[in-house]
Amino acid sequence: MYHPHAFKGLHNAFDIYYNLSYGAQLLVALHQRCKSWEKAVSLYHSFRPHLAQTYQKKVFAIWDGEKKKSLVFKKAHYKKSIYNKQ
Repeated sequence: MYHPHAFKGLHNAFDIYYNLSYGAQLLVALHQRCKSWEKAVSLYHSFRPHLAQTYQKKVFAIWDGEKKKSLVFKKAHYKKSIYNKQ
C-alpha cells in the first residue's frame, strides 16, 4: 500500500468517493508544496523522475485532448444557439 495512513481500512481504499477525495487532497497539497501543476501531477504518481515524467506526459496529453473536445463542443453549441434565436 503506497499511502498506508491515508485510509482507515482496505474498504476505504476501494470506496470511490473516499479515494477520490484523498486523491484530490493529495494533488492540492503537492501543488501548494511545489507551486506547479505539472510538478504536482508528476509527484502524484511517483517521486522517481523517470516514472513521474512519463505519467505527467500522459496526463497532460489526455487533458489537452479533452480541452480541445470541450472547445469544439462549446463552438458548436454557440453556433447552434445563435441560429436558434432567429
